[in-house]
Amino acid sequence: MGVWGAAVSVFCTFTAKHKAMEMISGGGKHHSGHHGHKGGNIEMEGRGPHHPDHPKPSPYVSREEFDLYDAIKTMSAISFCLFCKMIALGKCGKRATWRNKSNVTKWVLKKSCLCAMLLVVMSMFCGMQGHHIQKIMKRVHPSKTHHSQMEDMP
Repeated sequence: MGVWGAAVSVFCTFTAKHKAMEMISGGGKHHSGHHGHKGGNIEMEGRGPHHPDHPKPSPYVSREEFDLYDAIKTMSAISFCLFCKMIALGKCGKRATWRNKSNVTKWVLKKSCLCAMLLVVMSMFCGMQGHHIQKIMKRVHPSKTHHSQMEDMP
């Protein structure tokens, strides 16, 4: 679980710009083709696909888009650390089972308690970033609630 979560965190880090742009524009998936390469869509440099029905996107990044990008990157980094701590916790447990000595078990118990505390603190930081993302989305799309966004998705 830790390796899978760390891999997803790295993926989210690399796709943060695209996700932020997609969330700010209010769209889910592209309108046609894979990444908008079909149907005459034009890509502005660094700003994603342009659909003929929509206004041309600005070549500049808005403050909200940058804040969202930054929050996604921060949340990805925190979750990567969180999942690495989970891997370390599993390794400590594995080491304790290999060695059947009481002093190793006590050491692993202390280390596990410390790791659990760090997991709780990191989870709190992830929650704070999630709340920040939610505030940005409410500021950008004030009329849409979370439930209406879920209903709009195909």
